Amino acid sequence: MRYDGGWATLERCMITFFLLGACTGIQTLPDGKFDDSAVTVDSGESGGAVDGSLSAEPASLDFGVVGIGSTQGMNVLVKNTGSEPFPLEITVRGDSAFSTSTSSTDLDGELVVNVDFAPDAAGSYTGKLKLTGGDYGNVDVPLSGSAEASTDGPNISVNPTTIDFGTVDIGSSAGQTILVENTGTADLMVSEVRFSNNVFSNGGGSLVTPQLIGPGKNKVLTVNFGPTSTSRASGDVTFVSDDPDQGSLKVTVSGSGLDACDICQPLLSVDTGGSDPYALDFALVTVFGMSSTSTVTMYNDGDQPLQVSSANVSNDFLASCGTFSVTGFRASTIQPGGQSSFDVTWRVTGSCLDVEQSSIGMNILEISSNDPITPYTIKLSGAAI
Repeated sequence: MRYDGGWATLERCMITFFLLGACTGIQTLPDGKFDDSAVTVDSGESGGAVDGSLSAEPASLDFGVVGIGSTQGMNVLVKNTGSEPFPLEITVRGDSAFSTSTSSTDLDGELVVNVDFAPDAAGSYTGKLKLTGGDYGNVDVPLSGSAEASTDGPNISVNPTTIDFGTVDIGSSAGQTILVENTGTADLMVSEVRFSNNVFSNGGGSLVTPQLIGPGKNKVLTVNFGPTSTSRASGDVTFVSDDPDQGSLKVTVSGSGLDACDICQPLLSVDTGGSDPYALDFALVTVFGMSSTSTVTMYNDGDQPLQVSSANVSNDFLASCGTFSVTGFRASTIQPGGQSSFDVTWRVTGSCLDVEQSSIGMNILEISSNDPITPYTIKLSGAAI
């Protein structure tokens, strides 16, 4: 009799025969050939076929629609069709909403395996119950279910649920909006908005907590991302409300910083209206009680935001014939390439010359900012007759 079934199968059979004393499943075809597809190798420790097999009913579990925050349980009947117990490993894979309280055990006869479905957000869920019996067989029971929020009472909904800011220059910021809506039938109270990472912040909008949102109404929150490094940043924006199903609803946020600057700092420059940006000389004032006003314009020549905090005048109190003062100044942030202005007024009180005395800190204007060289000092002078 001739064998044409394939050398790989023959070798497996011969090796198994010498080690275990068993090689079954080789069948002879009518033309004298062997049926390679029918060859099986007994891998049982006893050298023979195992006693029994693993089975499960039902073949799948569909939990249907379950309310958010609720738990639904279903059972699977697992059977050992043989007379000898064997080790059974029980695990659940897939979405974490599925779980089992039944521990792995030696299966002898029948066993009821409990599976729980506890969704924490709206959507569809899938998983599988894995029953591993080794030589006695392995069974996967597919799991499925979905969840939806109750429409009775207040119900919070946010859009989008994830935000990726992409790449943003370090030192600057970018903003995106989140629509917060009440899709329920009663007033929704949003009591707080929390940020898990301080590079993400509240950028304003119509949602100001505590905020009452009526049924079918919505509010908008702007989220700002201001990176401080080039590393990837992520976090959560959590909306705390009196929604009975979703009292803390999270929006996932992420983004990366980009170090794209050349100067990498703010630079303050000033235009006093004259040829010297560090001096302000008032025209001749001839009448007591009169005044003269000049405009000072500040520029940011750097590539990072310039934060101007103060503009203060120090007058000469020893031999003064006038008083210098600042009007129209407001602490502000000047973006790269931007500008801001304020006025300096000299009011005459006597006939003399008011000259700068910067060496002793008199008749000067000091502008303080986050420019590395601060304060910016302007010498003040004037003549009165």
